[in-house]
Amino acid sequence: MADKIKTVMSNSNYGSKSTYIIKRLRSDGRLPDRTKPATARDTKIHLSHILDSSQYNLRHEHDHGEEMAFDYKRFLKEDTKLVEQYSKQIRAVLNPVYKQMRLVIKEI
Repeated sequence: MADKIKTVMSNSNYGSKSTYIIKRLRSDGRLPDRTKPATARDTKIHLSHILDSSQYNLRHEHDHGEEMAFDYKRFLKEDTKLVEQYSKQIRAVLNPVYKQMRLVIKEI
């Protein structure tokens, strides 16, 4: 699976070459020393940070999902082979992430 994702995350299209790095860093509300919150107030701050981070991530997922849907529609008009390739790439990249949330993209 990692090989598929690596292929999708690097781009060697005509006129454009890009490599995207999957960052393993995240903002998940952990304290610097990775200990659990000590007091009830610490827990509230900790949970509010996780909630804020999750809402931020959801907004970005929505924005980029809308752009992907737009690209998909353009591929439908232009070239069906590109639609198939893009569908496979979407499943290869998003399914490993969605499976962690007990969600799976089965059909596009």
